[in-house]
Amino acid sequence: MEFKESIEHKRYYTIDNTGKTDNYMKAWIDLKTARAMGVNAFRQQTPDQIFNAFLEDFDLAGYADRPLEEQEVLKDQWQDFAKKYVSMCRFDKSYSTALFGLITLKNDAIRSKITEEVDGLLASYANQFGHRQDFAPLYDALKAEIDEALPL
Repeated sequence: MEFKESIEHKRYYTIDNTGKTDNYMKAWIDLKTARAMGVNAFRQQTPDQIFNAFLEDFDLAGYADRPLEEQEVLKDQWQDFAKKYVSMCRFDKSYSTALFGLITLKNDAIRSKITEEVDGLLASYANQFGHRQDFAPLYDALKAEIDEALPL
């Protein structure tokens, strides 16, 4: 199997082979949950084991050691995830509104909210356990998409 196909298979694989689950999105939600609950609240693992699992989930493990062609494939996957995530945040009523959906947030407020979340998870939270650099490629993809989709 070609590298791109193997990454896409891993990212979208489901038990029934419908391909409807984005495992990057699932990993993102798991990372948010781990931060909210405390890194070890739902798993009996060390923070390093948990962050290594997240690195595997996002295909970040060993990124720097991969051939350039594989790095480009991974960058494309992270950019695709970033586009989907930012788009979802921009247009989902539960994310882009305030006061129980009564007030629609302006693009600046949505940008700020997404940026705070990305910085909180991939910068400060990962840095707290010494993994900020490991998440840098995903962080860069998300920040670039935020800048493109929601310019200042």
